[in-house]
Amino acid sequence: MTITELTDAIIDQLTTELDMEEAFNSDLLEMRVNAAITEVRNKRRYPSTYTEEMIASDLSQFQANIANLALFDYNMVGAQGESSHGENGVSRTYIDRRRLFSGIVPLASFV
Repeated sequence: MTITELTDAIIDQLTTELDMEEAFNSDLLEMRVNAAITEVRNKRRYPSTYTEEMIASDLSQFQANIANLALFDYNMVGAQGESSHGENGVSRTYIDRRRLFSGIVPLASFV
């Protein structure tokens, strides 16, 4: 699987989940998926010896993490910085975003 194929698979999955929403924005979703892939890629700290194919293969095992990060970020548009929200008797509490990186550890450490 290439990174493009991974991106497309995640976008398709989340589009199926979100496209029934009245305010669904596919461009915004694509931006959030790309940003999530970049964040996971940076968190993994791939050695310089890794090829794009190796990186794509490794990233594919984190597809659920990437989808969850993208969905979290998509849903937080307009509510950045809030840890909870209450309005008209409805209260929401958000999880700590860092929990979505569970299991994603660096491959290489900087010396």
